[in-house]
Amino acid sequence: MAYTTFSTDNADYVLQLGNHKFRNKQVDIFEGIDALVIENSNCTLQNLFEKKFPQYSLAFEFCAENNVPVFGADVVYHPTDNDFSSLAKKHWLLLPLLLYYGLISKSEISDLHSNLITELDFEIQQPLTTGRNAINARKIEEFVVPTVNEKIKKRPYLGLMYGFFHLGIKKDLEDKARRDSTIANLQKNFKKNHLNRIQEANYKRREWKFQSHTVNLFE
Repeated sequence: MAYTTFSTDNADYVLQLGNHKFRNKQVDIFEGIDALVIENSNCTLQNLFEKKFPQYSLAFEFCAENNVPVFGADVVYHPTDNDFSSLAKKHWLLLPLLLYYGLISKSEISDLHSNLITELDFEIQQPLTTGRNAINARKIEEFVVPTVNEKIKKRPYLGLMYGFFHLGIKKDLEDKARRDSTIANLQKNFKKNHLNRIQEANYKRREWKFQSHTVNLFE
């Protein structure tokens, strides 16, 4: 599964893109991370652990062995036919590229391809990918990063695991104005209580412990 590394003013990141139904064996890229954030739109974090999703199972084992907390910063959203239609109309030219990075490649995504994909997704401005990317980015930069920073007392290094349609989260993490613009445009498509919820899992005494944080990042 392909990946990209980047930094913001607040943290360093490695973002891995993949397919939720494929077993991910490339967990070595997360060596040294202080926390892992995963895509969990319509599942609670606890459900993802219990169902042993192929994309995440080995990463969860890695986190348990290395005492790395796992966060779910996603938001509940049920896709509509319009969402898939807009993706198909805009993304079809780049679909081979997305499939290559999501299913075949294990190398770092080139800047050229990254910019092509992320700018196209930003142009679409629809909730399924563009909206959730921006929402996840705000929660990560404005809650997860400070929370981890407070715990470890140093600049955090975060691992991110998302589906291959979510490369745009990189740009949203790097650019606050960009994510704020998208949220202002698309926030109406999401419920406020879902927006302001972040889930966390920590491995303690040979089992995962789960907690939910209520934040105040969305009006």
